[in-house]
Amino acid sequence: MARVRPNQPPNQPSNQQQGCDATAVPLGPPRMLSGVTNQARRWVIGIGAVLIAWYLCVLFLWALKPLTDSVPVGIVKDTNTYVSQEVKCNTLFASHVRDAAALPTLKSPLAYTRASCGVVQSHARIVFATDTVALVVLLVLLVVIALRADTLDAELAASKPIMAAG
Repeated sequence: MARVRPNQPPNQPSNQQQGCDATAVPLGPPRMLSGVTNQARRWVIGIGAVLIAWYLCVLFLWALKPLTDSVPVGIVKDTNTYVSQEVKCNTLFASHVRDAAALPTLKSPLAYTRASCGVVQSHARIVFATDTVALVVLLVLLVVIALRADTLDAELAASKPIMAAG
């Protein structure tokens, strides 16, 4: 049975029924990974889906949540241990590192030894930018591999010698 183009009316004869060579008329755009096995196609799609799921997890489970900073505040002389105070910061997408609210109050001998939230937010931005660049690079690499595999399959099919029957 001849293949009919999707936009061809049902009562109009197809190219093959009209006596034309059916291979001369393409039936649509070539699919990416058309010459690749189903297993390889599933691997490429699966890896792409895992990469996108990983990025969405990073975005929604970490990047959109408020950050916290553990700021050193001094040493307790009795036990000779370092003490730090946890400070709530804004998300890494916020323009200000933390809200205008005052820092938590400390006991008398203790004091904040550095500005809070600045380092934590800048490091978080670096990590998120690295994750974003890594996602883009890996997805581009996956597409290049998929396109190259399709091209290699076509080249291999074209380079195979045709055996004469007989």
